Amino acid sequence: MSLIAPGGAYLPPRPSTSVEIYLYDLWRAMARGVDVSLYAKETVLRSKQRQKQKTRLPGAYGEHFLPVVMRDCVLHDRQLSVRMKHIIQIDNRPKYLQKVKTTLPKAHIVLSLHSLTFLEPQRISFDKALEALTFADHIVVNSEFIKSELHERFAVSTSQISVIHPGVDTKLFHPLHSISEARERERVRRSLHVKGKEMVALFVGRVISRKGVDVAIRALSLARERYGAKVALWIVGSTPKGTDGYIQQLRRLARGLPVSFLGYKSRNELAGLFRASDILLCPSQKAEAFGLVNLEAQASGLPVIASGAWGIKESLVPNVTGILVKDYKNPKSFAKQLSKLASEQAVRESMGQAGRMHAETHCTWRHTAANYVELYERL
Repeated sequence: MSLIAPGGAYLPPRPSTSVEIYLYDLWRAMARGVDVSLYAKETVLRSKQRQKQKTRLPGAYGEHFLPVVMRDCVLHDRQLSVRMKHIIQIDNRPKYLQKVKTTLPKAHIVLSLHSLTFLEPQRISFDKALEALTFADHIVVNSEFIKSELHERFAVSTSQISVIHPGVDTKLFHPLHSISEARERERVRRSLHVKGKEMVALFVGRVISRKGVDVAIRALSLARERYGAKVALWIVGSTPKGTDGYIQQLRRLARGLPVSFLGYKSRNELAGLFRASDILLCPSQKAEAFGLVNLEAQASGLPVIASGAWGIKESLVPNVTGILVKDYKNPKSFAKQLSKLASEQAVRESMGQAGRMHAETHCTWRHTAANYVELYERL
């Protein structure tokens, strides 16, 4: 089988997008027992009979990405037994479907959607979106929320859609395991001026209004001033172009508060920041497909306070591994939960332990890969 990334980024360990990281982790988990190739920018990873190989794919970038990938897929297809069906999974690029189906009409084409971004009107017209979806033999989505949206917007039969939740790298994202990690936690907290047993709330995501960063800062202010909570806020994430005005607003809101803007961090750096924090704050204000950062936090042993809507509701166990805030547009609602966890260390620890257990038991990439393989065998 073949996994086709969007093609705009390299695979890890080079700087990647969330989709390439997702596919790389999925490929690694699948490669233990499935013959599978993963195509990304100028690269193909192959696993055959448990032998792994990385090969350069010259010319596979930009407008030439899909044609180059398809030439390689055709060569692979010719090597298959006549009794075997070539399954090709396309991630997040509905516009690739027709080309792939036309090139390999006997292959079984699976569209994997991490969100509905590339079916939105600003990306593709409604009629062209409908047409593109007809070339998918099956569709995989990452949440029941996206499944429902896809069915309602495009009348796709629910029998044609499968929900497979993302996995999380529980080796990279883990609680404190050693004395050296505990020392690093204290070093990071000192460098960011955390006072004593002050609780650190961590925000991870693009620093844009739909992610609710302003709500997070307002909630911090209320938690400290109205409820006397000893809590600081670290904001991790990139600032896209065109957000200068919003960033200035955030810095005004943060004046006089223990707020640190840490910018973009690599996955390894992020894993360390999870271990240096006490909770994850996820105050999204617009639809989220799932919320992978919530899984990463739980794997790291952190409780989560998140907006109680959309696919986020599927990313944690309410009141066990985290708290879902129904009135998510109101900073006061988040402030109440911040102050509660700031004053109840035992609750934080209990939720953190439950989150780690949940991640290890249900959310590893092995679980996700097994669900994909089961689906492919059924198809």
